[in-house]
Amino acid sequence: MKYTKGAVTVADQIAMLRERGLVIADEPLAAHYLSTISYYRLAGYLLPLQNDKVNHLYKPGSHFEQAVDMYRFDQKLRALVLSITELIEVSIRTRLIYTLSLQHSPWWFEDPSLFNSPDEHADFLAAVDRELEHSHEEFIRDHRRRYGDDERRPPAWKTLEVATFGALSRLYGNIRPTLAGRGDIADFFLVPRENYLSGWLQSISQVRNICAHHARLWNRTITATPRHIKRIQRPELRYNPISDSQRHKLYAVLCVMNYLLYTIEPAYSLRRHLVELFAEFPEVDTGAMGFPTDWQEQPLWKSR
Repeated sequence: MKYTKGAVTVADQIAMLRERGLVIADEPLAAHYLSTISYYRLAGYLLPLQNDKVNHLYKPGSHFEQAVDMYRFDQKLRALVLSITELIEVSIRTRLIYTLSLQHSPWWFEDPSLFNSPDEHADFLAAVDRELEHSHEEFIRDHRRRYGDDERRPPAWKTLEVATFGALSRLYGNIRPTLAGRGDIADFFLVPRENYLSGWLQSISQVRNICAHHARLWNRTITATPRHIKRIQRPELRYNPISDSQRHKLYAVLCVMNYLLYTIEPAYSLRRHLVELFAEFPEVDTGAMGFPTDWQEQPLWKSR
């Protein structure tokens, strides 16, 4: 079956939405948003307003402005989450570089004997080589000028600075569980040495990529779900186990991000930022992101 639909003008998009029951009170404003944001980017925010998702018919009283408000909320949510992932990424990168460089060598990341999967390790090196090849960082250029005869990649504190967060999360996840230093990294972030942190980083990396590509984050399904620690030792870090309905929602990832912030940026109040954002957009369905009604009362959130 071939796709046969043609391009539709903004005026026709507005007419179509009205025919389907969507209230558009300010047509020039709607035309502006459809011209600058695009219909298909707004479609993800229009979908919850529909009661017939096959024929795309809208619930009585649904307004175009509701979708725009959700879009604005999502913009601010992505900006907030992206700023937190930066804090986490920089801290994880730092601990990974220096802990294993001191325990092993500045080129530990090149040694296949330190990793579980040779294939995954080879994929990582190929990815980091691409980053090195295209890097315009002065410290990489300077290294090439100074040490052009050294066939090795630059040491970890240079090479891993240009690796993506996704590549770093996979690199950490591939380290042999018994390797000296791996457990120390988990200890630093107050995470059990079992395989929790690697899964957390994969979840955070997925959310970071959603934000970086300006994709919809509100009510998004997160496929890389973080494991809940069964026995959290610090009382102030405890939070209720994530239910099945919450596992693939943003709330589960925000919980582990807030957990990591306890070590990385203790004074940072993610709860305050979220409460302010929700107050600015009171119509937002926080349950669609997996937030339980009592989330602010749980120690992890109440303490900061």
